[in-house]
Amino acid sequence: ILNIQGVMFEGNSVTGHGGAIYASDTEMTLNNTTFLHNSAANNGGAMYIVAVNLSGKDNIFTENSAVNHGGAIYVNYTGSGENRVASVVDLTDGSFEGNTAMAGGAVSIRTSCKATFTGTSFVNNSVTGYADENDGDGDGGGAIYVGFGELTLNNVTATGNTAGFGGVVDAFVSNVTVSGGTYSSNEATDGGVFYAKSGSNITISNATFTGNKSTYINTDVNSNKGGGVVNVSGGSLTMSKVVLDGNITDYYGGAVLANGTQVTIKDGCEIKNSQGKTGAALYFKGGCTVIIENSSITDNVATGNGVVYQNSGTLTITNVTATGNEAVSGGVLFASGNSTNVTISGCDWNNNTAAVGGAIHLGNGTMHVIGSSFSANSARLGGAIYVTVAQLQIENVIFTNNTATVDDAGQNGNGGAICISGGTVTGTGN
Repeated sequence: ILNIQGVMFEGNSVTGHGGAIYASDTEMTLNNTTFLHNSAANNGGAMYIVAVNLSGKDNIFTENSAVNHGGAIYVNYTGSGENRVASVVDLTDGSFEGNTAMAGGAVSIRTSCKATFTGTSFVNNSVTGYADENDGDGDGGGAIYVGFGELTLNNVTATGNTAGFGGVVDAFVSNVTVSGGTYSSNEATDGGVFYAKSGSNITISNATFTGNKSTYINTDVNSNKGGGVVNVSGGSLTMSKVVLDGNITDYYGGAVLANGTQVTIKDGCEIKNSQGKTGAALYFKGGCTVIIENSSITDNVATGNGVVYQNSGTLTITNVTATGNEAVSGGVLFASGNSTNVTISGCDWNNNTAAVGGAIHLGNGTMHVIGSSFSANSARLGGAIYVTVAQLQIENVIFTNNTATVDDAGQNGNGGAICISGGTVTGTGN
């Protein structure tokens, strides 16, 4: 067993792994220890651990660097198959600040390894360059990269971390669990806080995300670019009691971009003040199955289509309030695609605005609205709902004081509550 307490490691370097410490096949405790300006020409600027159980508290990792992975710590395994022995990390409090690497600016977690951080702060960590997202070996994670492993973040503070993919975390075929904590002003091209692909599962509860950003910096424009907080492909995303406030993107999904993902947003989530082009708050594509319930969508602004955007797949919205949202088309929701199926029930959507469809623009697909109310929404075409080449069924819905407005060119509005241009609308008890 290796016990380290109250030690300063400063300015150490190595041509291989572990600028200050290389440890394997041991138990290790680390407390009140500082790692400053250590570097590795390969992995683990401060520490490289293999098949190690590492625990500790109040450690400081500042401005360490690695050429490849894990600017501060590289967490690795030994062996394979049934003989694999993985590292397990459990660190409490302390900080990681200003660390850099090609992937995992602060920490890189490898196959079968597990890491838990509780009450830890990650500040201004970064990855170097804009690398290839498709090689499966980790090219992002301003603070943390996890590949084929498990990561748990409890009451963590993450601020000012940057990367091409995942300003805070880049997860590849991994499970990420977040409980509590605040995440602010982190930035990446894809996933200002989290980037996850190839079947990763992300579960977030009781956390706050403020002012995170997806910044479009590459010339390869495609509809996977964005996600001011989360950019996820495949796998699952579950959010409960989460506040998403003032997150932005230069393109898709100011808060969330999901592609072919099982998404659940529930239990009092607040989605507000997001900004982006299409799906300024939430962008779903590729056949996502989405449930949004018992939450609010407020004061988000889209410069394109929809604060919430759904293309193909299934979207179920229940007991959601939507107020003060703005878009060019579909002030709250823009739904399209022949295979899109939307159900809205028990919702109250009011004071939303757009040029087309003050609350909803339904283009292609089907929608069933049940027991909901639309009030004081406005657009030139369809003050509340605009339907084109789609099927809309409304049941026990109340429309109050919605308005079809005159646009800046002086064109008169049509359909104070609903405007239909192709498709079919049926209703009962409205």
